[in-house]
Amino acid sequence: MFCYCPLYVLEDCGGDYTYTSKGIKDCSACLKPHTPEGYDHVNDKFSQIVDVEKKNRSMNKKVQSHK
Repeated sequence: MFCYCPLYVLEDCGGDYTYTSKGIKDCSACLKPHTPEGYDHVNDKFSQIVDVEKKNRSMNKKVQSHK
């Protein structure tokens, strides 16, 4: 089973992460979303997650329009 953390897209997610030698964010040691206060933490960061997604969609539309 795979688990996806919605905070992954945030550079400052508040969790315990490192970067691999290839620059990939490694959250395997992070338990932040699995703690009792994790749900509130994720909800507090949700507007930032939405902002990242809006920015990504906007950039994708620009790329598609130039093809």
